[in-house]
Amino acid sequence: MDSSRDPKIKDELENNTQKVSDKINQYKKYSDDITMYIAYQNWCWMEYSWMLYTQMLHKNMQITNLTNQIQQYQNQQQSTERNNFQQQQQQQPHVEERVIFKLAPLSKRIAAEFIDFMLLALCKVFLIYYFYGDEYIEKFSYILVIDDTTSLSDLEDMLMQALLFRVIVIAYEGYMLSGTLPFSNGSTLGKRIMNLKVFYSNDVVDHNNIEQTVSIVPRPLGVLRSCFRAFLKSTCISFVFPVMLPVLTMFTHNRLIYDIAVDAVVVDQGVVER
Repeated sequence: MDSSRDPKIKDELENNTQKVSDKINQYKKYSDDITMYIAYQNWCWMEYSWMLYTQMLHKNMQITNLTNQIQQYQNQQQSTERNNFQQQQQQQPHVEERVIFKLAPLSKRIAAEFIDFMLLALCKVFLIYYFYGDEYIEKFSYILVIDDTTSLSDLEDMLMQALLFRVIVIAYEGYMLSGTLPFSNGSTLGKRIMNLKVFYSNDVVDHNNIEQTVSIVPRPLGVLRSCFRAFLKSTCISFVFPVMLPVLTMFTHNRLIYDIAVDAVVVDQGVVER
């Protein structure tokens, strides 16, 4: 009975062993398949990640190019608008600002003229001394005294001195009142001391008649106007001086003939209102 059972047991053991071996081989095959599957999944994820990266890089490049194009377009628009604005500004007439000044009172104008006269008289004395040397005292007396002993040559010297003085006055006032040359600001030394200034303005509008204020567009006289004004002033003072004093009240805005001729107005430098 034992001998008959042994072969069966042996066969069963062999069958079981074979089954276990098959199972093991099957498990090994499954394990290899799982490893391959995991490797494939990893490869797919890497491929997908790379594809996403390239797409995002491409999108970023497109966004950057689009941003640059938008920036260039905005810069072009701003440049075009700026050029159009400048052209419009050039085409439109320039509106100058009007300023309210107080007219120079008669007392200040006379004081300024007296100061300038004294300064120029000193210059005249120095010039006479330069031309005549030690005899300048005798020659200077011709300016002050004329009597029966005055000769024709003395009168000629007096005339030359007077002409020289007038030339100095014209050059002095023409330079200082121009407002466009170096160290000239529209006022002589006397006017600067009295805080007066001369402007060119062809449109003087009354602002307050009681306070003697006017509204003007202040502009410098310029060399030609200032020299012409100084020439007319010197001529008027030399030949019609007694008549010039009442004339000041005959014209509006306290202007004399030589002021009106060049559209000049003498004002107090203190600005009342802009």
